[in-house]
Amino acid sequence: MADYLAMNFTNTIEMRGATRARQDELLHNQIQSFEKLVQMSMSLFNKDELYKRLHEVLVCQLKFCMEAHFQPPQLNSVTDLKQIMDLYHKLVELRPQHRDMYGPMVGYFHSFFSDLEHLKEVKEYFDQRINACLYEYYYDDDDVAEGERLIKAKERSATAESVVETDHSIPLVNPSLLPIMDQSQESTSADESVNVSHLVSNDLVKDMEEKRTLAEIIRELYDLRLRWEHQLYAKGGLDPEMFEPASRWELQAFLDTSKIEPVLRLVPDLLIKSHVAKELAKSWWSLVDNRRHQVNQRLIQFESALENLLMEVKVVEVKMNIDGAALEEYRDRLKEMEEK
Repeated sequence: MADYLAMNFTNTIEMRGATRARQDELLHNQIQSFEKLVQMSMSLFNKDELYKRLHEVLVCQLKFCMEAHFQPPQLNSVTDLKQIMDLYHKLVELRPQHRDMYGPMVGYFHSFFSDLEHLKEVKEYFDQRINACLYEYYYDDDDVAEGERLIKAKERSATAESVVETDHSIPLVNPSLLPIMDQSQESTSADESVNVSHLVSNDLVKDMEEKRTLAEIIRELYDLRLRWEHQLYAKGGLDPEMFEPASRWELQAFLDTSKIEPVLRLVPDLLIKSHVAKELAKSWWSLVDNRRHQVNQRLIQFESALENLLMEVKVVEVKMNIDGAALEEYRDRLKEMEEK
């Protein structure tokens, strides 16, 4: 694990001062390495074995509690499980005759707790090498602020549309806009101006959509990381609201998970969070990279158009000079004729 974490190490300091192309290369390699790390973690996890071992804990606890005449505790968190395993670990140490019965179970969950520590390292990997770099080198305050404003405008628009659907007395078009709409329909003769206008509006609409999408990605990744952090470091019971909906489907193959669901669902949920975080990071990076590429292309087009315009100006200047010289010659001849 340590050797793997050392691969493609990228942080904000290493990217500082690098060319844009080098920064893109570093982040791209880092995301690919993180993807391989998540895939490796998924391949090592066996949910069937975990389900079997958790039920073994329940059976042992039930037997133990019946003999001691008290209610068996619930497995609502990793903390609960650790406390139970501490008891069985001490039991195996104090009474070697129980080693064959409880030793494998204790050994399995010792490895399970180590796996959870590994998943904490996975999140730290993402936070330090990907998320931090995205915020420092692929985050623009103005673009994100504009994107957030567009998200709120879209939400207000959706609310307004729902009101219109429920109240048909509200006009679909503001009457004050009708004269403007009529004028726009009558002005179809200016084809060239309309075409230029459409080109400008298309670029503006695309730019606004991209800013809104970027803000949505950043917001979604931020919320995901909060849930990710909570599930990894929760001291009490695991909050069902912090699980990803997709992780519920990982339990469909099991018959009875009511008493062990939070712990059984935890690792699949953390792996899903890791995968979703990677996809959001890729979307963030790709969108910003594409926008920068488009800006560069537009700059090249502008420089080319400006160069062509300057050439045309020079041609006009030469023509004006020629025409000016001819005009002066004509004036001289006219003056000579008047003198004669």
